[in-house]
Amino acid sequence: MSKSLEIKGIDIGYKKINKEDYISLTDMAKYKNAEIPAHVISHWLSTKFAVEFLGIWEKTNKPQF
Repeated sequence: MSKSLEIKGIDIGYKKINKEDYISLTDMAKYKNAEIPAHVISHWLSTKFAVEFLGIWEKTNKPQF
């Protein structure tokens, strides 16, 4: 079951799967660019910080990484 929160006038969807909450990055990106949120996500993923975060997440959650 999907639910949503209203934050700064934008509905942000989230879903619980196996007791974990997942939020919609697309909905969050609509705050910056309502017409083309994919551009915002593309920019987020291309930053050095995103790559570092993903590496840390993988090492933390998948020790064999």
